[in-house]
Amino acid sequence: IRVSLDGSRFVTASWQPSVDGGSLELSGDRAIAFANDLYGKSELRLAVVRPLSVPLLFTFAVNDVEPGLRALAERCHWTSGPAISDAGR
Repeated sequence: IRVSLDGSRFVTASWQPSVDGGSLELSGDRAIAFANDLYGKSELRLAVVRPLSVPLLFTFAVNDVEPGLRALAERCHWTSGPAISDAGR
């Protein structure tokens, strides 16, 4: 997977195939860091690079994601460290 936020250059990210091989997933601390990186951004682009093929490009609008991140942080009991609203500052 390659990731771009707000038109920045694509960087390689390490996502794992799911157990059944039907999807890609991100878990644990890497998932939290990824969610944190979305704060204050407006566009997420994911490029799935397959061997000997054209990459699949997905674009997502992620502006105003903070309310959803706050709810996720509360449900997951992410209470230590800076507040989610301070992320990226």
